[in-house]
Amino acid sequence: MTFPFLGMHASAFVFEDAGACDALAGRFMLMSAPGRQAGFYPIRGGRVATFFAHRMPEARLPASPVQALEQHYGHLGWLIPTALRQARQLSNIYYDSVSQVRLTRWSFGRIALVGDACQAVSLVAGQGASLAMNAAHVLSEELLNAHSSIEEALARYETRLRPLIERKQQTGKRLVSWFVPRSRWQAALRNLTLNVADHAGMSWILRPLT
Repeated sequence: MTFPFLGMHASAFVFEDAGACDALAGRFMLMSAPGRQAGFYPIRGGRVATFFAHRMPEARLPASPVQALEQHYGHLGWLIPTALRQARQLSNIYYDSVSQVRLTRWSFGRIALVGDACQAVSLVAGQGASLAMNAAHVLSEELLNAHSSIEEALARYETRLRPLIERKQQTGKRLVSWFVPRSRWQAALRNLTLNVADHAGMSWILRPLT
């Protein structure tokens, strides 16, 4: 079992602030700076959900997640000062390293793993929930096959899914520099590409890059 670290930490929490919620006007909005980005989107009851991601040299987590956020984002403006002030008042926030989970095998005897327990592709690659549901579906299909033992069904489950999971994990590794650019020009290039991709017929042209 290995846990490849993708060079980022991520954090998320929800806070209540009617002013910040109104400022978003029903939209998900993102601020990018070299090596870091912060996203905000409004939810019901005047609350705002946040998402932070920033480059880090190692997976080891800080003793204080809030202090770590202040260190990386405290010099930025917009809604970030409000979010950091609210984070100090919360009893707990989500904060973790961005990694993958890779196992040489997904089953042993009559025991099998599904989803992030053995197939984590990371938040960079996305689709974790849909991949887990697909894995459960494939596993159930193989277990319902009356012509094989449970051990054979588990082996076929892995054979069917592993190529897909490995491709998604490679995508996650490849997209790290795209997800949190290291420099302003890389961020500008990413934003330009995303804007161009919004135009009809362009997304398939840009697919090899993204």
